[in-house]
Amino acid sequence: MLDNIATELNGRPRKTLAWRTPAEALDQLLSQSEPPDVASTA
Repeated sequence: MLDNIATELNGRPRKTLAWRTPAEALDQLLSQSEPPDVASTA
C-alpha cells in the first residue's frame, strides 16, 4: 500500500523541479555528478 502511494507521488511532476518528476530530477542529478574525491588509506 505505501509503495503504491510512493510511486504515485514520485511520478507527479513538480513545479519546483521545472515540471519534472522527482525520479527524473534524481536521474539527472546522478548522471551529472562526478564521484566524490575520496582519500585512500593504502
